[in-house]
Amino acid sequence: MYAESLPFDKARNALASYAKGDWLLYVDADERLSPELIEEIRSTTSDQRSTAAYYIPRKNMILGKFLRHGGWWPDYVPRLFKKEKLTGWQGRIHESPKVDGKFGYIKSPITHLTARSMKLMLEKSAKWAKIEAELNFENNAGPVTPLKVIKALTSEFITRYVIKLGFLDGFVGLVESMYQAYHRAMILTYLWELQNE
Repeated sequence: MYAESLPFDKARNALASYAKGDWLLYVDADERLSPELIEEIRSTTSDQRSTAAYYIPRKNMILGKFLRHGGWWPDYVPRLFKKEKLTGWQGRIHESPKVDGKFGYIKSPITHLTARSMKLMLEKSAKWAKIEAELNFENNAGPVTPLKVIKALTSEFITRYVIKLGFLDGFVGLVESMYQAYHRAMILTYLWELQNE
């Protein structure tokens, strides 16, 4: 489908226009629905309550491990919408929905099979960090300095690994915290390139 080549917000808007039902459920290619989640969605959408949309908790599987700390759980994502209440999505990445009404919360999680290997993680970062840097550049972000990069890298690691208890997830928690710090540094490095071309 041509939506695959669009920015995330435009792809989600395009897919919504094809849907025929009264409700929209967004599921990414690396996400899976359990029987419990399917049943809860069926029950929720058959109820005539006034809620316009729902957040679903996401169970992130990183390098084969379910991460419960480091900011990864419950990781609520907006995925279930009354079609008539969804006015559209915005954002090339980290897209967010515009909804005419209030949100509710689903209890059963959606399983996110992300970051299956370091190779895939680094490839994804190279792509996403570049886009994030371009967005920062378009918004006239301040100049990148070595100190700024070091502070961002250090702050991200301490936040993930210490403050949000990533260390409780063992070795994968350490790797993921280091990876997120590296990703922050990569964004700033791409931004530095744009500012100094």
